[in-house]
Amino acid sequence: MNDLDKQLSERLRQNVKEPPASVVDRMNKTLNSLPERKERAPKNYKVMFGVAAAFFLMVIISMPMFQSVVPQGVQEDSLQESIFQLVGKGGLEQLSKEGLTFPMNLSATSNDITLEITEAMFDGTRLYFGFIETHPQPIDLIAVPEEDLLLKESRFFVGDRGDYYHMLGGKPTRQLSETKVAGVFGSSFVGDVNQLEDINITVYRGGEYAGEWEFLIDEIPVIEGVSSFSVDEMYLVDEQYEFYIEKVIQTPVTIEVYYSFDYPWVSPIKEYEFYQLKLLDLEGESYEPLYMGGGEKNKVFRVLSNGQDKGIRLQVNKFMNVNEDSNAMDSKALNEEVALDVVLEFGE
Repeated sequence: MNDLDKQLSERLRQNVKEPPASVVDRMNKTLNSLPERKERAPKNYKVMFGVAAAFFLMVIISMPMFQSVVPQGVQEDSLQESIFQLVGKGGLEQLSKEGLTFPMNLSATSNDITLEITEAMFDGTRLYFGFIETHPQPIDLIAVPEEDLLLKESRFFVGDRGDYYHMLGGKPTRQLSETKVAGVFGSSFVGDVNQLEDINITVYRGGEYAGEWEFLIDEIPVIEGVSSFSVDEMYLVDEQYEFYIEKVIQTPVTIEVYYSFDYPWVSPIKEYEFYQLKLLDLEGESYEPLYMGGGEKNKVFRVLSNGQDKGIRLQVNKFMNVNEDSNAMDSKALNEEVALDVVLEFGE
C-alpha cells in the first residue's frame, strides 16, 4: 500500500459519519489487496522545455545568417564564370550566355590588389576581358572617382607580331561585395587576325588604387561562328570622293565593315559639310552602332546584330552643321537622296 492509499484509508476512518464495521472491513481488505504502483523517475519538464526552446531559438537566429552567407558564396562562384553577363555590353553578355566566350583563370596582384581575369572574347578584331578586382579593405565603388579606378594599357605584345598600342582600358562598374568589384577591359580594335598567341598584357593604374598587373596568355581563339566576306569594291561619292569597301566580318552578335573614304577631314568650324555613314538591314532598319574608328585609311564600322543577316545596306549622305557653336552639332541633310546607297549580300 502506498502513502496515498494509506491517507485515504485514514481519512475514511476519521470521518464523523463512520460507516458500518462490515463496510470498513471490506474496504480495508480491498485496499490492502491492490498492487503497489511502481515508482517513476521524476521528470524535469522545465529543463526539457528550456533545452527545446534554446534549440529552436538558435535555428531561427542562424537562418538569416545561413541565407546571407551561403548564397553569397554561390553567387560569387557563378559571377566568376559570367562577368560578361553581369557587366558586358555590345553583345558580350549574349555571347557569354551562348557559351561563345573563352573561360580563363588568371590573376595578378599589385599593392595588395588582385585582378582576376575570368573570361575573354576575341572575334578577330576586338578583344575583351571580364575581371574581378579584390581589395584588402572595403571599397565603395560609387564614392571612388572614375580616374582612380580606370585601368590603362602599358604593353600589349603578341608573339613576334610586334606591339599593339591600342587602348586596353576599362574600369570596374559593379560592386560584388565590400572588397570585390567587377568590370570589363579590352580593346575595341586590335587588327584583323585569325589567332592571338603568346600574349603579354600589362595594365596599370595610378592614384589611390595604383598598381601594375601583368598577364601572360598562351592563346585566345577566335569565337565560333565568325565569317569574313571579301568585297573589294570602290564607289564614287558625289562623283569625286572614293569610297572603298574591303570586306565585311559577321559574328554571332555584330557586323563589321572595313572601308576607306578619301574625303578630306577638316577641323570643325561653325558651319561645315560632312559625310555620315550608317548601316541598315535589308529591310531598311538601322543597326545600333557600336564602334567607328581605325586608322586614316583603313576604318571599321561595327554594329550590333543577331548574326542571322544575309546582307546589309550601306548608306552615305552629306550633311551640313548649321550650329553657330563649333563645339556643338546641329545638322541637316543637304540632299534628299543619299550620296551612296549600296546593298551587300554576304557570301557573294
